[in-house]
Amino acid sequence: MGIETQEFANNLVVYLHFEKAGIHQDTLDTFESAIDGKLCICASWSELIDVLNIKHTFQSTIVGAPPIVVLLNIKSLLNHNTTVSEIYSMVITLCKCLTINCPHMMIGAVVDISCTPDLVKQLRKADFGGLIPAYDIMGIEKTIEGVNTLLDSKLYWPKDVIDTVCGITKKVSHQIRMDVLTDRQQEVMDLICSRGLSNKEIAIILKISECTVKIHVGVILKKYGLKTRMQLATKTAKNSI
Repeated sequence: MGIETQEFANNLVVYLHFEKAGIHQDTLDTFESAIDGKLCICASWSELIDVLNIKHTFQSTIVGAPPIVVLLNIKSLLNHNTTVSEIYSMVITLCKCLTINCPHMMIGAVVDISCTPDLVKQLRKADFGGLIPAYDIMGIEKTIEGVNTLLDSKLYWPKDVIDTVCGITKKVSHQIRMDVLTDRQQEVMDLICSRGLSNKEIAIILKISECTVKIHVGVILKKYGLKTRMQLATKTAKNSI
């Protein structure tokens, strides 16, 4: 995968997703900057082994290994006829076989809105460290919040995340509502709809990168099933928001 040992000098987040859905480079850059480390996306168990082998080689040369978070896309893994407990055990066994002994390693479950309360119970029972919403569900800030919590060796099971991914929080699809957005997404949406600002202008006002603004705009449009900023502004005006 072209990963160098020195890239593991800081935090490491490994994301196992059998379908290896494409992540835009801007999103990847924003994520890695926020976690102060490296994100490695693996599409198979063998790729995961390769990354952990490199990590093991690096941490054996230093005192006080940096944290590791292993994120598992639960939907793609369960599609391969495995149970939640089997998935967790496979990662733990894999680390033992590679003689990786990192006291700061946490395993998180990445889920979307197809999650169920029963699945959440299974994940907790299997000893997963947290429930991480996919970045297009609640915004990249929420995903980063969850990952950083795991990097701090803390559990992450917030009620708002559980309610959202399990469909307990009702979403309005035909009417634009600000309360389904994160605070930052609300700010971006307001600057687009009320002032018609460009991504560059929004980035200057909010003091964030233009790449981050693009991500926010994409998430907002996707949440409401829209394709353009003009559609967003028009729909918002009609709803008198």
